[in-house]
Amino acid sequence: MGGNDGMADVRKLQERISNQSNRPDRKWNEASLFIGRIPPQTKKAFEELAERDFCDDKGWLLKWLMDDMMSADTRIIYEQLAELTERIEKLENGASVKGEPQTKEIRMGSGKIINVACQKKEEGV
Repeated sequence: MGGNDGMADVRKLQERISNQSNRPDRKWNEASLFIGRIPPQTKKAFEELAERDFCDDKGWLLKWLMDDMMSADTRIIYEQLAELTERIEKLENGASVKGEPQTKEIRMGSGKIINVACQKKEEGV
């Protein structure tokens, strides 16, 4: 099987679709979607899910999948935002952030104050 066979098949399919959509008796719907080159098992699973849970409405299944994907991305962004907000608050309050040494003020007998780097004991060591 040659490397260009797949591309030739795709071109033939595109031409066939183009010819069908240009026919006067075929009204093209802007809400329609054609997806080619879907692995057979993926297509079968998609169709089964649409039939079982969405009354065979593939459009609503696609919307549901996209909404769920967007919510997962949104959750990740909010988690990262919360972590960054916490780090900023620590910096603003003078606390250390990962990897930065903490300092401790020590008042000498003479009244002089010096800052000494402290090592934080790690748990479980």
